Amino acid sequence: IDVDNTYGFGRCGDGTTAPSYINTYQRGSSESVWETIPQPSCDTFKHGGPNGYLDLFTKDASYAKQWKYTNAPDADARAVQVALLAQQWATAQGKESQVAPEVAKAAKMGDYLRYAMFDKYFKRIGNCTSPASCPGGTGKSSEHYLMSWYYAWGGATDTSAGWAWRIGDSAAHQGYQNPLAAHALANVPALKPLSATGQQDWAKSLDRQMELLQWLQSADGGLAGGVTNSWEGQYGTPPAGTPTFYGMYYDAHPVWRDPPSNRWFGFQVWGIERTAALYRMTGDARAKKILDKWVPWAIANTTTG
Repeated sequence: IDVDNTYGFGRCGDGTTAPSYINTYQRGSSESVWETIPQPSCDTFKHGGPNGYLDLFTKDASYAKQWKYTNAPDADARAVQVALLAQQWATAQGKESQVAPEVAKAAKMGDYLRYAMFDKYFKRIGNCTSPASCPGGTGKSSEHYLMSWYYAWGGATDTSAGWAWRIGDSAAHQGYQNPLAAHALANVPALKPLSATGQQDWAKSLDRQMELLQWLQSADGGLAGGVTNSWEGQYGTPPAGTPTFYGMYYDAHPVWRDPPSNRWFGFQVWGIERTAALYRMTGDARAKKILDKWVPWAIANTTTG
């Protein structure tokens, strides 16, 4: 969010209203964090070129004015995690009703957050090595139950045009996993999603996230990257011998290559903090095993200046 409207896009392209929703990442793994092009989430062609910003990302014969939003599942799940803590603290003080409306909003967001568990184009999970022949999912066969890098949705600004779209994401980074949020949405009554299968999806996600962290943990203790259902973002064929996790391919640096996404130590801390909080709250034995290896490694390899 461009809170001060520094770029001048305004709210939905009006040029003036703050805050303004923007997108800063669209061109794939080779796009450096220093090479992103901030663009308005509502592309009304008032900014950029004759086609707004659209022709920087998509080659087409003609372009339609449109709105398009993307999220960070990590941030949404973190909000659920905080809602859980607020609910516990308020309940301990007999003031649960004071936070109940916000907790209910978090539960609703947790329902929608399940879009982060699906392949980008809702294709079958596992051994998906051709954009043409890898089948589309049916039921939940396109659900990997992990926290992916994003999901996104949009549509035509002209409502009579009659089109809209929604995508999930095929790549899951270890740093984006939040087993504590999954536990909360699966087991805490105040955070129960209203959908028919929300709780069971999050229960399965909790197990799958813990499995992924165990699978990615190196012998030294650090967490080594993530997995993808779409090799190089185009359902390609990975090198022979690439390890798989439920048919998804190991990727040392999911999503970003410049700089490599798992090089930043912060991603280690993000996921492990939630894993530690889960252990403190529930005594999960899987979390303890991960922490027993990770904590000594982090202490031994971290300096502060």
